[in-house]
Amino acid sequence: MIQERLANIQKQHIERLFSEPTREDRTTEYKSQLSHDSNALMKAVSSFANSIGGDLIFGINAKDGTPTSAPALDRNLIDKEILRLMQLSRSALQPPLPLREIDFKEVPWDGERSILIVRVPQSWARPHQVKANNMFYGRSAAGAYPLDVSELRELFAMSEQFPARANKFVEEQLSKVQDAQRPVQMTKHIALHGKGWHMATKMVFHLIPVSAFSGGTRIDIRSIAPQLDQNLHPLGVYIGNEAAEVRKVASRLNLDGYVAYERDQTRSYVQLFRNGILEAVQAPDEEIGTRNVVVTDYEVRLSRALPNYAKLLSKLEIEPPFFLHLSLVNVRDWYLRGAFTSKFAFETDILRVPEIMVSEGEFDTDLALLQLFNMIWQAVGEEKSPREKDGKIVPL
Repeated sequence: MIQERLANIQKQHIERLFSEPTREDRTTEYKSQLSHDSNALMKAVSSFANSIGGDLIFGINAKDGTPTSAPALDRNLIDKEILRLMQLSRSALQPPLPLREIDFKEVPWDGERSILIVRVPQSWARPHQVKANNMFYGRSAAGAYPLDVSELRELFAMSEQFPARANKFVEEQLSKVQDAQRPVQMTKHIALHGKGWHMATKMVFHLIPVSAFSGGTRIDIRSIAPQLDQNLHPLGVYIGNEAAEVRKVASRLNLDGYVAYERDQTRSYVQLFRNGILEAVQAPDEEIGTRNVVVTDYEVRLSRALPNYAKLLSKLEIEPPFFLHLSLVNVRDWYLRGAFTSKFAFETDILRVPEIMVSEGEFDTDLALLQLFNMIWQAVGEEKSPREKDGKIVPL
């Protein structure tokens, strides 16, 4: 694989494949031309997806795996072939690869000719089978090969483990949040006007990249701490005058990775773990009266924060697929309020709505969050969040 972000690859990176001979291996395969053999094409694509990902590079001749020349491709045919490959990735593989699972880069080479790089990441849904011949392929240094029974069994087990491991992680974190054992001290109890004390409610959001559980992600927190100091902010910042609120934020390295939090009265924090998981916690406003209510101010805050969180992870080369988890802690017998107060109260101490998964790099953050917010409101008898308007999250 060319050791460069796909968007940054230029002609000089291709020339380096020849000047510093880069042989075909587990993450690189050369093709002199675009193949009309769909099975051969899907064999290469699925082998990368079933292994650790890699680059399929069209327009390069190779001898014994070493690049020798670059006839390149007719530039006028590339868009058509990209479309064909995307369609095949959906129709010729089982399970299909999402359309955004594969990325492409056309590198101008000579006149009307270009090199085409097809970058296939390790798939979260592996193993993928080529439908035409019912074969599963993996990759070694020698290229694509049929997976044996033991390798298939391991891949199936791993694909089932991703959501299970994410759920286990979230459960452990929620227990810590409930017991006030997270990285910064937040309010643990509030007084209930003659009714004793109540455990303070918390909104807990987790953005979990599948790569966090593949063993391939380990962020060097120390080297990027200045970047995090500028770009990683708790939910409390995302309301009103954001520039003023940022000045109230403190941040530091910790055992888990890096945490940013409100400096004075800590009502929110965001924790970036070394494996790329992001945890954001907000203590929502609470109103105590005949009906004790949790105010859903976190909905707008999270809608403003999530695009920045996703952008930060992308800068750190942590890409989808992501699992998005949303939970409310200590909410039994409490009602929910937005533009109105819910008809019914929560029935459990910890409310966890089913997670959703996003696989595209620039996903619609409002659309994703609304799926979670609406399930929260449905838990208290309402159809949807009052902040939903035309697929967007708007202030009340």
